[in-house]
Amino acid sequence: MAKREKRVSSATLGRLKKRVKRIADRRNRDLVRKLAPEQAGSKTKESGRTVWRGASLLTGEPVRVVVSGYVIPSENTKMGYGAESLQDHQQYIQVWIFTDTEDFRPMDRAICGDCGQRTYKGKSAPFLWEDGAEVMEDVEGACYVRWSEGPRAAFLASNRNAALSLKAGSQLLADRLVRIGAAGDPAAVPAHVWKTLLKGCKSFTAYTHQWNRPEFQALKAFCMASTDSRAEEVKALAMGWSCFTADGNGDSMGKECLNNSHNLSCAECRACDGMHRRSKPVAYKVAVHGPLSKRFRIRKGIA
Repeated sequence: MAKREKRVSSATLGRLKKRVKRIADRRNRDLVRKLAPEQAGSKTKESGRTVWRGASLLTGEPVRVVVSGYVIPSENTKMGYGAESLQDHQQYIQVWIFTDTEDFRPMDRAICGDCGQRTYKGKSAPFLWEDGAEVMEDVEGACYVRWSEGPRAAFLASNRNAALSLKAGSQLLADRLVRIGAAGDPAAVPAHVWKTLLKGCKSFTAYTHQWNRPEFQALKAFCMASTDSRAEEVKALAMGWSCFTADGNGDSMGKECLNNSHNLSCAECRACDGMHRRSKPVAYKVAVHGPLSKRFRIRKGIA
């Protein structure tokens, strides 16, 4: 006899629905219809849109910046929640970095660089090696991003939908919470693009695995370093980066992410807000998570 599936109680389901209340952003609904009048009136046109195209600073290959969740918010309860009043609307608009191709290429080097948690086969510059020599690697990484779900949907939508200008994208993000690099590394895109896009937003989060590369030190003004060990954490802090550590060894010296310790969403916490002007770097940590967490590894080239 088949094992009966355990069902969620109606009370629990009600709390979950209240927590993830998905309320349309009416301002952005009206705005996108003005910005793209040829596609007005269809809900599918409120999905992913490209707001910038250019060469990746990681490889030189073409990439695109895509925004989604600007009308109907994400179901990601860790990030935030919806509300009827604009003042209390606490959902993050998602900003993705994808390859500018017809086919979907998750974890491509052009958008993720040499992140030690991506799955790839080919050339890589092992992180923190002094000589930066490239080697051939075949790696199954522990990236927590569910690339086949939200990222793929946003990418396919951006292929269908008319692109917007960077200025128009900035209008959609104005006075809203923004998640930069929901997939992909912000370092792939020039800093001036982020400055234009984020101008006027209420708050944003951004993390980069490229913090140790000399050419990306300017990103510390609005990105946190994404670190994978205590050794990386110590190095990043010494370089002036605030950091967020995937604590695979359980030895991080960072503060526990408040989503874990107090069940606060990113919208409620905002400790990682890129608009903070901190007097000194800070460190936060979270346990390694995601469907591929068993693959987690400490990157080569650092003790």
